[in-house]
Amino acid sequence: GSEDSEPASTQTSSRNSAAPFGSSVTRFGRPPILSPTLGEIYISQGRYEEAIDVFRQLLEKDPRNRRYQKKIDDIGKILEKKSGEQ
Repeated sequence: GSEDSEPASTQTSSRNSAAPFGSSVTRFGRPPILSPTLGEIYISQGRYEEAIDVFRQLLEKDPRNRRYQKKIDDIGKILEKKSGEQ
């Protein structure tokens, strides 16, 4: 009995030690890793405003990247269409 509870409590404490890092990342509102893939994931989830934010930040770092600008434009069109439907 007591042998089984020891490893479980050890596992729980290791999980808890990771939680503060995860919650501090979300508290600041910015994704920990900024990448086009993250923007694509947001698009696939219908989180268009967050996707635009990601691509805008990427565009700030690489202003000549036409792909990022096209994504921003495309998402903007999706949002316009959605707002017109309501």
